[in-house]
Amino acid sequence: MRVFFLLLILLSCEKDKGSITIVKQWHLSPDAVTTDIANSKNIQQYENQFDIYQKLKKDIESKETKVIIAEGCEGELDENFSLVYNGWSFKNLKKLVNDKKFDEIMAPVPLKLKVKFPKIRVLCGDNNLLIDENLKAISDVRGFTGFYQRLVESKNTDLAKFKKYKQQLVSLFPKEKIQDPIKFSLEKAILALDRFEELIKKRNQSFVDLALKYKDQKPVIIIGGLHIKNLEQRFHIKNVKYNVITPKGYANDEQKLLYAMKEILLEARKVGLTYFQVPAKFNILNFPVKNKLIAKNIMTDKEKVELIKLSKGQFNFDILLSDFDKDGIRDFTVSASDTGIVLSAEDPDWDNDGIDNLIDPSVGSTEVGFLGPDSEVDNSYYSKGSTLKIKSELKQKVSLLELKGSRHELLVLEIFLNLLKKRSFKHVKFLVAAKPSFSYGENVFFSYIRQTQSLEYYPEKLNQYIQRQFQKRFRGVAFVKYIEAYVIPLVIHSLTHELAHSLDYDFESMAKKSGWSWQEKAYTGKYLKQARVLNKIIHTSKYNLKFRQKTYQQWNDDNRLYLADVNKILSIKNEKKRKAQLHSSHFKTNIKDGVIEHELSFLFNNNIPSLYALLKPSEWFAESYAACLFVLYFPESKADVRAIELEHLLGFNPKGVANNFCRKLVHQ
Repeated sequence: MRVFFLLLILLSCEKDKGSITIVKQWHLSPDAVTTDIANSKNIQQYENQFDIYQKLKKDIESKETKVIIAEGCEGELDENFSLVYNGWSFKNLKKLVNDKKFDEIMAPVPLKLKVKFPKIRVLCGDNNLLIDENLKAISDVRGFTGFYQRLVESKNTDLAKFKKYKQQLVSLFPKEKIQDPIKFSLEKAILALDRFEELIKKRNQSFVDLALKYKDQKPVIIIGGLHIKNLEQRFHIKNVKYNVITPKGYANDEQKLLYAMKEILLEARKVGLTYFQVPAKFNILNFPVKNKLIAKNIMTDKEKVELIKLSKGQFNFDILLSDFDKDGIRDFTVSASDTGIVLSAEDPDWDNDGIDNLIDPSVGSTEVGFLGPDSEVDNSYYSKGSTLKIKSELKQKVSLLELKGSRHELLVLEIFLNLLKKRSFKHVKFLVAAKPSFSYGENVFFSYIRQTQSLEYYPEKLNQYIQRQFQKRFRGVAFVKYIEAYVIPLVIHSLTHELAHSLDYDFESMAKKSGWSWQEKAYTGKYLKQARVLNKIIHTSKYNLKFRQKTYQQWNDDNRLYLADVNKILSIKNEKKRKAQLHSSHFKTNIKDGVIEHELSFLFNNNIPSLYALLKPSEWFAESYAACLFVLYFPESKADVRAIELEHLLGFNPKGVANNFCRKLVHQ
């Protein structure tokens, strides 16, 4: 089974047999000067630019392509091309063309290729006027976003600074009446961002025209990542074969920065209000409030005061009393989180028409949302699976939804589909790509929502974490190995953990038999138990939770001691002293394979699946279930050494669960 999962993706930069090739480049800024060849090799973009040059050099030599289409210039590159880029011109490159260091020069790849291969055609796909407008637009985005952020930060902390920033903004727009500088700068930033994206699309048109004109000569477009999505859409619409190559060292920094800016600006428009478990493009103003519940029946006077405070300036308080279909379940529940105010759909079917809110943009005859077409699927991890086939098979089992501009990730869909083929998760109706409405932990990428039977996951958050771990812990490792050894196990563990929350098991009884204890106290209010769906009603709350007589904090304290001990031992350079310290460590295992890291363990020694499992009984159950499934898919993790390796790699010990637990739940 492990082999099956590892074969889910076969990473490769080899070309498909398409007539047009698009190469992603991480280009230098226009003002960078790279005439010092040795020092320029330390520039971040070097690996990407060098790899592009080497690949295309081979293609030209083997006559795979005869036309290069370049970004950032206008016209055609030839010996009369006089412009200088990053300190290099056609003439001074030509002087070094036979130098052994020529390949290492950090000059624009199309220009180097033209110098190296005079007969190859290098066409500029850009328009200088549009390039200038594009640069101005992104400069405006940064400028207005900076104003917005400084104004927001100073408004309630430093009035003098706020007035100063406001005056600066007013001086830039003397003809505008700026009553609210925060709103003004926010809207200007969003307009500039829209303009920037439109200009990218305009510039792309000439790239498409040139590629189609020289299609028979297998043209190669070398271009930045921001252009890729729209280029793919255009070629797809024209039913033209194309291939996208991601060379070594490509960092999607521009695109990530743009998405981050866009998310910040568009979220800022919502003034701290987030909607949860509602249709896409939900508009609270359109919701038909009627059949109101009596306030005193669903909230105490004290709770009402707090709820009025939460709703003030955000939405009409009456929305909290709405029961459109008169089924006794209120339509919405409001709560405060560290990310702002969250208004959640309580009733999963507002109008009782048999269609879940998530896929029903209407309440009765009123449109309250909009369900657009399926979004594209991202393939950040280069899965070779068929997007159409995987989506088609998944849709026979669950509905795929995209919320808040998120897009599904092919590797996640592929793994999820194969899990569903092996096990039944009958209480999962929706797989939702979204951005988190709540501030979950750094390592939380999936969340099961019981009342709507939906499994949310957060592709952007997952991708950021994976990229961060790659840079932090796996720099220099081949990305294919990283995906195979780290990303796939990470996704399987995280996914099966959250799927466990959808299962119908008396996990509290299981937890007590496995060493858990707690006390309970009654909830004395009304709001959390009246007019709610059955599985969300709260009558009591747990406190003084302990696992094997220790609280979660005590387990964490023990783990900190372990980490301090490990760091101390590993820092000892003298091997004899290091071994002596190792043997006296409280955290030494009985594993003897010559690797110090395998002889030090916290989870393995304590026979627990993870620290997170000790947070509360429900998480202990989910981690234990995930451990049972993990061993099925990765049989080698049954071995002690591999279990300890996974503990250090993922913070997860697949052996930290009793065999009878797995036999009862998974191995039946």
